Amino acid sequence: MTMENVMCVSYAGGQGKTTMAQALYTILKRNGLDYGLVSADFIDDSGHSKLGKLFPGVTDEYGIGAELTAARHSNNPNAPLRYWDKFGYILLKGGHIIDIGANVFPSLSTWSLDRSIYKILEKKNAPALDLFAVTKAEQHSVQNLKQLIKTITSEQILRLNRIVIVRNEAAGSFDGISFDDIQKEVDAEFVFLDVPRCYSEIWEELEKKMVPFDSILDKDEDEIVSLLDVDVFTAASGKSQIEEWLDELEKRLMDAQLLVLEEPQKDAAE
Repeated sequence: MTMENVMCVSYAGGQGKTTMAQALYTILKRNGLDYGLVSADFIDDSGHSKLGKLFPGVTDEYGIGAELTAARHSNNPNAPLRYWDKFGYILLKGGHIIDIGANVFPSLSTWSLDRSIYKILEKKNAPALDLFAVTKAEQHSVQNLKQLIKTITSEQILRLNRIVIVRNEAAGSFDGISFDDIQKEVDAEFVFLDVPRCYSEIWEELEKKMVPFDSILDKDEDEIVSLLDVDVFTAASGKSQIEEWLDELEKRLMDAQLLVLEEPQKDAAE
C-alpha cells in the first residue's frame, strides 16, 4: 500500500473524526503499516489534543492557534507562516494520519496559498492526500461538511487524491440524506465509507479514560477489568465487540479500495 497521507476532518466536534483517525491507525498498524500521527486541533490545559491523549508521545501536536503561538515566540511578521512550514514536510513525505479541526483551516489555508503549497507538492510529486470527511446523520452537520469540502477544493489548498465521505452511523441512519449536490459541484473523486455504530459496553469507559482501541486488543479480561474498572463479563463482551467492529470497518475499507494490502509473494520454487 502506498504510504499516502490521510487527513480526517469534520465541520465541528463530536462527529467522530478522531475516532476515525485512531481506528485507521489501529487497522493499518495491525496490518504492518507504520503510520505517524499528527493532530492540528484543540489542545486543553494538559497540552494535548484528544488524539494526543490517546497516543501520548506518538502524536505530533500542532494545536489550532498558529498566529497566537507564533506571536508569543517571535516578532517576525512571517512567524505564523513559518509555524506551518514544518507541517509542509509532512505533506511532502507522506505516511501520516492527520486529525485536523475545522477551525484550523483559515490559518492553514492562508499558509498554503502564500507558500504555493499545492504547486510545490505537484512539482515534488508528493503523495496525494486522502481526505476523510466525517459526519453524523444530522442534516445541519452534513450541509456544513459539504461547505467545508467546497472550501478545501475551491482554492487548491491541498493536493487531494480522493475525498472519502465517512458516514458515521453512531447517531442513526443516513436514509434520506443525499450527497448528490456536492458530487456535482466539486471536481474530485468521491468514495463513501459507512461506519457502523459500535455497541461495545466498554466504549464509554474507553472514551472517558482516553484508552485507545489497540491497547485492549492484546489484554485479557482481568487486565481490562483493572484498566477500566468494569466487571469481567462486561470486559469480555466489550473487547469482543470492539474487535468485531474493527474487523467490519477493515472489511469496508478494503471493499471500498481504501485499504489495499499486498499479497504475500509465493515461493519461486513452487
